[in-house]
Amino acid sequence: MADSGETRIAPGREDNRRADNRREDNRWPQGTTVALGTIGAVGMVLITVSGVAVGPTGPTNSSVERGVLSIIPKGTAATVLGVVTLTAGLALVLGAWLVLGLLLRRGATLRPLNRIACVWATPLLLGPPIFSRDLYSYAADGLMVHRHISPYEYGPAALGASRFLAPVSHAWLTTPSPYGPLFLRLAHGAVRLSGGSVVSAIMILRLFEIAGVVLIAVSLPTLARAVGKDPARPVWLGVCNPLVLFHFIGGGHNDALMIGLIVAGLAVGTAGGRPMLGVLLCMLAATIKVPAVLPAAFIIVEAVRRQPAERRLPVFARLAGFGALAFGLVAWACNLGWGWIGALGIPGTNRTLLTPTTFVAQSIAAVVGHDTQVLNLVRTAAAVTTVVGVVYLLWRAPKIGTVRACGFALALVVALGPIVLPWYALWGLIVLAAVGRRIERGFAIFASVVLSIVVQPSGSSMPDVVLMAAVVTLTVVAIAIAWKPVRAWIRRDLTVAIEEYRRRGRIAQSADVLRLALPYASSSPARMNRQSQPPAA
Repeated sequence: MADSGETRIAPGREDNRRADNRREDNRWPQGTTVALGTIGAVGMVLITVSGVAVGPTGPTNSSVERGVLSIIPKGTAATVLGVVTLTAGLALVLGAWLVLGLLLRRGATLRPLNRIACVWATPLLLGPPIFSRDLYSYAADGLMVHRHISPYEYGPAALGASRFLAPVSHAWLTTPSPYGPLFLRLAHGAVRLSGGSVVSAIMILRLFEIAGVVLIAVSLPTLARAVGKDPARPVWLGVCNPLVLFHFIGGGHNDALMIGLIVAGLAVGTAGGRPMLGVLLCMLAATIKVPAVLPAAFIIVEAVRRQPAERRLPVFARLAGFGALAFGLVAWACNLGWGWIGALGIPGTNRTLLTPTTFVAQSIAAVVGHDTQVLNLVRTAAAVTTVVGVVYLLWRAPKIGTVRACGFALALVVALGPIVLPWYALWGLIVLAAVGRRIERGFAIFASVVLSIVVQPSGSSMPDVVLMAAVVTLTVVAIAIAWKPVRAWIRRDLTVAIEEYRRRGRIAQSADVLRLALPYASSSPARMNRQSQPPAA
């Protein structure tokens, strides 16, 4: 049987792991949870204030909103307040998160991390939607279902005069919904339970996304332990991550529920040895957003690979047929028709320079012209590359590791897709948080910091120059670490230099680290091998 690239922990190590957890509790600095939780929470409050000060918050006609708006300054004062509070809030939150990650080197259990995540999420949960107004669109879609208006044929503007319509972003007013039938039924349920209140509807919708984050928090440690990794780091990167909290709690995006079901499906389908349940969870996620079909394919491939040759075809047919049947039954039970299939391309009608394909197409079109034709050509080439890449990852999954290959596939689908938004990057990032190698997690940390500053709390994007700088920076770094000599330098030389200064108990100066590491960067592999060999006796 081929090597899966995943080292599984024997059940007999459970007692040792619990003993290690008790020792890690003792090593965790006293007061750290309170201090970092407070700093991050203050930052989240400041970011929420920034969103209220400079962004549209309704009107939802709620008493809370009227009270808040009455004390928020207007005009230039509001702009200054928004910029100052956003800058201070981002510095506090990102700083607290990075310090928390450094403290994990001392060892930590999941309990303090989960507590810190809850404290940081609370201001976002209690505040208005920030970084996006999609929650209002979800509520409007739910009201359309309640009034028997097809969200797949009409935009929320079909509601006419409605309090649910006023907060919806203008970009979505006449745009049909691209979301799966299960999510629209959940939105419908939220509207019914709200009693006609916009605020109540969006708070109920947030509960669904909180459920998705909880699934992530529960499932990531299982995936990490299955491949012999510390479960605390995936929770820090995949749950405590400010990018996750900003967009899954503050923005309330349904990607949270989709990713939660995906990670849970991968956990039970690969680490738990129950592929049928894993496929079912991924297919439920696909009725929220269709890309969730992809992880189901990796679960099926993993299950088939583990079977003897004569049983592989029957197992494949059973799992694939079960997944297709489950997807079809859920879509049929939602009773919203199949119009969502034709609406899948709607997000691609938006253009943002944060999308690599749009960035490349506009750069080419600036020279040759023909904007639309160039964009279509670039997107077609990206789609073909995506299909080829996903097929390759399915084929190489036994060597790469099934869950890790799935994380790469999700990242590829996002990076080469027709539209890239910061919360889309979390599809692959959260999966790789559990099983990715050190250098991959390092890139995920870097990407999280960069993507946390490309969208304003008001929901507006940063200026184009910021978006272009983000795309170029992330692309260059990704290509660099994918290049074998750079990966070898990071693993062998730069890491050794940093560890040496940590061992001495003082913070390394950047010049000293580079002076120690760079002489080896240009060394040939043969020279590095010779230097690593002990001298002859």
